[in-house]
Amino acid sequence: MTKSPKDDSREEPAEEARPAAENQPRPGGQTDCPLDAAPAADAGDEKPGAAWEAPVQGPPDFPWTLLALLAFPAAALLAWSDSFSVPFLLDDGWNLSGNPGLTRLWPPWWAWLYSRGTGLAGRPVTAFTFALNHAVSGGAPWSYHLVNLAIHILAGLALFGLLRRALSFPRPEGALLTPGRASAAAFFCALAWLVHPLTIQAVTYITQRLESLAALFYLATLYAAARSLEPDASRKGRVLWRAASAGAFLLAAGSKETAVTAPFAVLLFDWTFAGGSLKRIFSRSAWLYLGFVPGLALLFLLVATGDTAGHAYAGNPSFSALD
Repeated sequence: MTKSPKDDSREEPAEEARPAAENQPRPGGQTDCPLDAAPAADAGDEKPGAAWEAPVQGPPDFPWTLLALLAFPAAALLAWSDSFSVPFLLDDGWNLSGNPGLTRLWPPWWAWLYSRGTGLAGRPVTAFTFALNHAVSGGAPWSYHLVNLAIHILAGLALFGLLRRALSFPRPEGALLTPGRASAAAFFCALAWLVHPLTIQAVTYITQRLESLAALFYLATLYAAARSLEPDASRKGRVLWRAASAGAFLLAAGSKETAVTAPFAVLLFDWTFAGGSLKRIFSRSAWLYLGFVPGLALLFLLVATGDTAGHAYAGNPSFSALD
């Protein structure tokens, strides 16, 4: 059906009036013109932390965490499988084979109390893990090596998590890397550390579990603290992560005295990534740092009473050349 010229004349004013009406200023000076709307869309790109919110390059949902959970144990077994044939070395015999503190699991503090005069003195957490090994395999070293390797793998996973959080942490000036790139970098760095020959002592030398176990809990302390400092953490999550950080540090303090620096490492992480003056840091994260007091108190008591391995090694003629 064709329209008459009369009908066309009635529609033409409406077509001409519509653009004019659309371009009329609204309250606040806004219009529907696409060119006018463009600056508003660009304004949000200048907010702090925009680099952290940028889209991930490459595969958007690549499962780096799942890959680490599968690849790290496999790589560690491939690299360190021959460590299971290594016998007790050096002070392994003094600390493990001839230690009466490892003959009982109950009470849990038995291994600590009756390991005085050995390298396990003043290190109750590590001493208890050796008591568990003694209960499983007695004087056979295979179970000791198995636990050492498991601790090393867990430390690698903790390092992966910490590096990923640090590299993608939403600092005031923006994150160092996008989450995807941070996960990739953290994966390869932690994997290289896991199989590096320099870590051989922590895996094959059984007594050096003192170092590796303390390192595992040290890294866990930092990781949990980093999670509690993230700006988007919920109130409940922040409390739980602070408690986890405090608990990990307490276990680290009971593993070896070298863990004493963990709270200061957390403070350095807080200052570097979350930012602010010391006054602001302690005001913002007071409960996080108060949670480290029990671990520091434990270390102080162990050292003050002289119940540490340093005294045991100093009094042992077998290690006089190392004093």
